Amino acid sequence: MVLPDGRILNLMSELHKNNSGYDLRQMFIGAEGTLGVITAAVMKLVPRPKAYATATLAARSLPDALDLLNRLQEASGGAVEAFEYMPASYMQRLSECRPDIRLPFDRRYDTNILVEIAATAPKDYTPNADGTVPVVALLEDTLAALIETGAVLDAEIAQNDAQRLAMWKRRELAAEITIDRQPTIDTDIALPLHLVPEFFTRFDARLPDLDAGADTISVAHLGDGNVHFSVYPTRDDPALYDAVVEAVEDIVADLGGSFSAEHGVGLSKLNSMARRKDPVALDVMRAVKAALDPQGLMNPGKVIPAR
Repeated sequence: MVLPDGRILNLMSELHKNNSGYDLRQMFIGAEGTLGVITAAVMKLVPRPKAYATATLAARSLPDALDLLNRLQEASGGAVEAFEYMPASYMQRLSECRPDIRLPFDRRYDTNILVEIAATAPKDYTPNADGTVPVVALLEDTLAALIETGAVLDAEIAQNDAQRLAMWKRRELAAEITIDRQPTIDTDIALPLHLVPEFFTRFDARLPDLDAGADTISVAHLGDGNVHFSVYPTRDDPALYDAVVEAVEDIVADLGGSFSAEHGVGLSKLNSMARRKDPVALDVMRAVKAALDPQGLMNPGKVIPAR
């Protein structure tokens, strides 16, 4: 890290444990360039999976989908690498914007999930005598059991890499199909996993009072509670924009979540930082910024709202 005064701060440790004072590395990682310039990093590599089990499924409800996630994590030893939520509104938007993309099911379901389990251990990726791959069999058996109970309504399991990539293509078009319609109010929130369904229920009840004709679209990394939630308002009105964002923030805060999950703060979330971030935390951030960058040279005006 190059500090504002030109000094080099070297935190290039490969150690798994190093309890020697403040964790400065994490502070700089979250600073978005406001405390200095990162010029090098130590990376941790993990083995590339030898096999994948990938499926798109329709669950009866979001709680049922979360139950499936828990079952798969327990059965696979935590090997679920992706658990992506695509509701009916997402699939509808996908069909409108990209009619060339095949949808997974003939009918429209409310709760669609892309799930992927990765195998790196020989016992999980080495084919059995009948040719079945253990990690794929695990996914098939779990889905079959939940289809029997009605918790899973439909499913397609990728039989080859081309089918797997086609499933991922639907999910990876999220940004394209979301911003294709304007105006858009987009948020990036994090919630406790079990409270994700409650967020949608509460916001759906609140939105008509803000903008009766507005639509919503969302996609989520459901496995870690990160929801990319967008609203299509009926008009391009800054006051309405702020009201919608504050409504999202109200519910998220009440549920113990965060208004910024993975996309950072930058400029667009300065108002949210001022409204929602703990005032003591903001004071500490300002003190750190003033100590390291008293002239305000590094990425000025970002992350920390003005007093």
